[in-house]
Amino acid sequence: KGNKEKEQIIYLLKKALQIKPDFPDALINLGNAFKEQGDLDSAIPCFQKALQIKPDFAQAHNNLGIALQEQGNLNSAIDSYQNAIKLNPDYQNAHNNLGAALQEKGDLNPAIESYQHAIKLNPKYHEAHNNLGIVLYKLGRLKESEASYKLAIKLHPEFAEAHCNLGAVLKELGELKDAEDSYIEALKIKSDYVQAFYNLGLILEEQARYEEAEHRFKQAIELQPEYVKPYNNLGSALKELGRLDEAEESYRKAIKLKPDFSLAYSNLGSLLSRRGKLIEAEKYTQEAINFNS
Repeated sequence: KGNKEKEQIIYLLKKALQIKPDFPDALINLGNAFKEQGDLDSAIPCFQKALQIKPDFAQAHNNLGIALQEQGNLNSAIDSYQNAIKLNPDYQNAHNNLGAALQEKGDLNPAIESYQHAIKLNPKYHEAHNNLGIVLYKLGRLKESEASYKLAIKLHPEFAEAHCNLGAVLKELGELKDAEDSYIEALKIKSDYVQAFYNLGLILEEQARYEEAEHRFKQAIELQPEYVKPYNNLGSALKELGRLDEAEESYRKAIKLKPDFSLAYSNLGSLLSRRGKLIEAEKYTQEAINFNS
């Protein structure tokens, strides 16, 4: 929806609420419209007011949780999702959202239980299978993670994020060709997928395919110039290709974007040392040590 259309929806909902202020469905829709615009400070009171009028409105608890989580208020978001589930134990989205909030908080085992509950309610819930895969990956349960991602893809073949996530787990398992294929599949579905370009670059760099890696890192940077990691890896690929001026420039760009990026300082120090710029090399190497100490 365009901005004008969103503003029109907000205007009409406000008019409806002037006529009938205690209309919880309109308040929920207004909250959703504000949230879509990124205006969480206006969205949250709409959901809260809907709950004052109708405390057993499970959807309002769930939507309030989503807005609170986006605001970074994880404990309150978790409470809201749990309230939604108490009112409607079969609310699959609330179970999935609870899992996401617990995961973000670092409570990984309870997050697994929430995702599994969502899947039990709806075995075809591809987002929950993908989310479960993410937590299993974080816990180092790689084969289980792989199985979750593959199930998500089987249920929804155009799920670019699951293809990208599968690539990451396959890389960890040492299956580099399959990982590469997964990233390429993700990019076929979503041609501006920055993370997939970057991850593909990493796979190519690991196989000493430096020119191909350079191309992928540059694609990631073109799409998201403020994303710092590709600059560091691009520097390393260019260094291996013997293009030391460009490599140095890339490392410096990484440091400019993230002044505490210790790996970029270390890489730049090593490159400057190789180029005979020993005093400057020592400075950057010492900075790297300082950040890591």
